[in-house]
Amino acid sequence: MNLANHNAVWNSRKGAAFGFSTLASQAGSQLEPYLPQIIPKLFRYQHDPTPKIQQPMSSIWNALVTDTAKTVEKYYHPILNDLINNLTHNLWRVRESCCNALSDLLRRQPASSAVDRISEIWAILFRVRDDIKESVRLASDKTLQALSKSCIKVCESSGEESEKMLKEVLPTLLTSGITSTVNEVRSISLQTVSKLCRSGGAMVKPHLGTLIPALLEALSGLESQALSYTSVRLNEDDREKLDIARVAAARSTPMMDTLNYVLQYVDVDAMEKLIGGLIDVLRSSIGLASRAGAAHVVETLTHTCPACLEKYTGKLLAALVNGLSDRNPVVRKLYANAIGNLVKTAKTSSIEKLLTKLQSWYLEKEEDSIRISAALTIRSMHSQHSDIMKQHASQAMPLAFLGMHAEKTADNDPSGAAIWEEIWSDNTPGTESAVKLYLTEIINICEQALQSNNWSMKAQTGRALSTVSQKLGSSMNDALVVSLVTLLINSLQGRTWEGKESLVTALSNVSVATKCVLATLKHPDRDELLIEEVVKVLTREASKEKMAYKIHAIKALTTVLDTFQIDRFEQVFDICLPYLRHDKQDKDLEEDDSSKAEASLRWDLIDEMVHSLGRAWPNSKETQEKYSERVVEMLNSSVSRVPRKTQLSIVGALKHFWARHFLLQELPSSLGMPIFDPLLHHSCRIFNYCLDTSLPLYTPPWPRLSVRLSRVPLRPPPPPRPAAASAALALLVSLRKQHEHLSQFSAAAQSGLPPAEGREGPSDEAGQGRWESWSINIPDGLGAWRER
Repeated sequence: MNLANHNAVWNSRKGAAFGFSTLASQAGSQLEPYLPQIIPKLFRYQHDPTPKIQQPMSSIWNALVTDTAKTVEKYYHPILNDLINNLTHNLWRVRESCCNALSDLLRRQPASSAVDRISEIWAILFRVRDDIKESVRLASDKTLQALSKSCIKVCESSGEESEKMLKEVLPTLLTSGITSTVNEVRSISLQTVSKLCRSGGAMVKPHLGTLIPALLEALSGLESQALSYTSVRLNEDDREKLDIARVAAARSTPMMDTLNYVLQYVDVDAMEKLIGGLIDVLRSSIGLASRAGAAHVVETLTHTCPACLEKYTGKLLAALVNGLSDRNPVVRKLYANAIGNLVKTAKTSSIEKLLTKLQSWYLEKEEDSIRISAALTIRSMHSQHSDIMKQHASQAMPLAFLGMHAEKTADNDPSGAAIWEEIWSDNTPGTESAVKLYLTEIINICEQALQSNNWSMKAQTGRALSTVSQKLGSSMNDALVVSLVTLLINSLQGRTWEGKESLVTALSNVSVATKCVLATLKHPDRDELLIEEVVKVLTREASKEKMAYKIHAIKALTTVLDTFQIDRFEQVFDICLPYLRHDKQDKDLEEDDSSKAEASLRWDLIDEMVHSLGRAWPNSKETQEKYSERVVEMLNSSVSRVPRKTQLSIVGALKHFWARHFLLQELPSSLGMPIFDPLLHHSCRIFNYCLDTSLPLYTPPWPRLSVRLSRVPLRPPPPPRPAAASAALALLVSLRKQHEHLSQFSAAAQSGLPPAEGREGPSDEAGQGRWESWSINIPDGLGAWRER
């Protein structure tokens, strides 16, 4: 009757449950053999998401089971197997009910009871957490939370169960959980791993080989992808600042705290398993936080267990050195700092290989980032372990000496010259004594640098050799001077390239600094003085057409000629003449209007040409007779066409001219020579222009300051040029002090009052070039000029 009257209800699950409850109450013990199949399903259906099914199933459970706790304990494994098998069922209701039932089961029984299948449960729940149905995802999330708490609770107590639990759970969490693409799965996995490590303590030691590399990789996963996206699109300076902030943020995460906690348990056995994964992270990880964390692990291990690390220091150094060429400057700095710590456990041969590698990189690579990395590494080695650095100073200090001569500006230091200067100053008692101490090594590294194809490296070497000559000077022996000069001469061969002026300046500096030695040295291959070869090379370089290079080359040549008193004025004059002719200057002014930079460079070249004529002016009477009038006439024709700075240079060149001229040295007999009057005529015209155009910046009615020849009309004054006037007055005073016979110069320089007009000066018998009159007025306010 029951079946007939309730046919519709019986066909439903609710009707089946109603009928089964009636049968179960009557069957009693006859149902016992079927309970292992019935109990798991009843337990699962109690958690069905549909209340109409959940309630009758609970009624059946209550009718069939008198003690729930004992029944669950008795049928634990059948229930667990049923839930695990149905977690991936094709019906979402079944999947959801299994999640809820498993969560209830874990609350009733410890996870240690399911330790054999615990890894499988974790893996399946990770899949279910990414279910298409939202309610299933939420249910699986609660189950994962319950499973995590249960596993952590088991690991809180020491014993075989805890060790077994860690052995089963950690590999799954590290391989499937932390690396999952589902954020919720990754988050619960990281939380569980962190708490398991804290709860397990020393029991995590066997798992450190996989645990630490996995935690390092997870550091990058915790970071927002927006930061990486933003970092790639910033400029270099802003990117470095952002990356520094990213590294600082990664070091303050709970995951890094966990990493630091487990590092205390690293021993010899754990190190053997750990080192491979650590090197893989250092070499191939793409995450900034991961690589920063790996460098931090290396630094920590050098302090916590240096003895265990010695065996693997070479491999770690190789991985870290490889990272010094990374594109990210923050990674390079972190790896350099890690190397500085790691040398504590490195062998002497490994440190030597490291320094050799850094030196070869510095000399051969053209990227500035590589050179900065080398500087950062050596500075870290010094700051962390200065005692080890002192043992290898003969390798490091020559490189530091070369490095600190890299080109830099007030706003930019692309090659890290400031870092090299810091290394040099911190590891040497003084530049001069240190250069003497490491002189052989410095010369060797400079020879290698000059063989480089990198122009900037050659220029840098030139500056370094200039410093060597300035610091040692005449204390260098003959062999060293020959070596340096020959090295620089050979390096100057070939075409002009950017930075070559450093080498030509270095050759000049070396020659001047070693004058007392070089003056008598013979050429190693020919029967002539070595200084003659130097002059030939400098003359050849000064004849090059590139203006920026020519400025330095002509200066180097004339400096050497002036120092050694060598007469090569004819060659110097031929080089300078094309740039000092007034027709050439006027033409250049018209052409240079379109290029301000080129015009400025040409004026600088003209200014240097004037200086060079003064320096190269010889003591030879024959050369002076040949070129005296041409030089002074050319300077006179140029003085009105050049800027103020060059006017001052012209007066300075006249000082050299008259100081060495035989006319002044042979006074008074030279006053009657025909050449005297033209020279004095052009010289005074130069003085007239410089003084007459240098009005004081004060209010009238001060009288004009002038040196005046009666045959030379005075020009109206242009804007003030006090520097040129000052130089002209200084030259007049100098000439007066040297030769009292030039009374007109003496009176002009000494007296602050106007002399009488019409005073007669010297004249020749032919009546040409006569000085008819002269006068000078110097206001009291210009007393400072007169004294200077």
